[in-house]
Amino acid sequence: MSLESDTEYGMQRKTLLGLNFEYDFSKSFQIGGTLMHLGEKPLTTKVSMGSEALNNTIWGLNLSWKKESQWLTNVLDKLPLLNATEPSSINFSAEFAQLIAGKNKGAQGNASYIDDFETATGDIDISNPKEWTISSVPSMFAEASKTNDESYGYNRALLAWYYVDPLFTRRNSALTPGHIKGDLDQLSNHYVREVYVREVYPNKDTNQGESNTLDVLNLAYYPSERGPYNL
Repeated sequence: MSLESDTEYGMQRKTLLGLNFEYDFSKSFQIGGTLMHLGEKPLTTKVSMGSEALNNTIWGLNLSWKKESQWLTNVLDKLPLLNATEPSSINFSAEFAQLIAGKNKGAQGNASYIDDFETATGDIDISNPKEWTISSVPSMFAEASKTNDESYGYNRALLAWYYVDPLFTRRNSALTPGHIKGDLDQLSNHYVREVYVREVYPNKDTNQGESNTLDVLNLAYYPSERGPYNL
């Protein structure tokens, strides 16, 4: 059968075909199988990576066997504390399935595009500590060529990046610890104090509801202390 589904960009054609069969060799032995194919047609010939149209086939087999056994009942009846009289039943079943991934069809050059850079923009706020991650070892170090080796990070020193929560810098906040609120020298220290927008952008107007302070990214480097993953 053929199916259509709504997507964010329009209608995409999908085709789903399936076949299932079962055959009884006897009352105690059955075998069956399933074959299914899902094919999709891309909306455009330029397909982004991760949005490729599917062209997959899956097939599988299953069998079932059962039999009554009076012999097994007799064996169990000889065990202590057991009194078996009815015929025992032996059941066996097995299944197998395989997914066959097909090639992307309908795309330009049968390829996926990482980015076509058409009207594409990417903004990264480097003042946000969450945008920062630990880098790989520079190629100038011998450890850079190692893989899955603990010595990879042996030269890594301690580098911390953070911003100071306003909780620790505002005198008019009931949440600010008392020993900080009464320490004017600490509150005015340039390493921890709040930086106002007007200090950096003196001609900028602050809109209603907009913060009048800036998040300042702080870097603390300790070259003599071991850093992350330095075992």
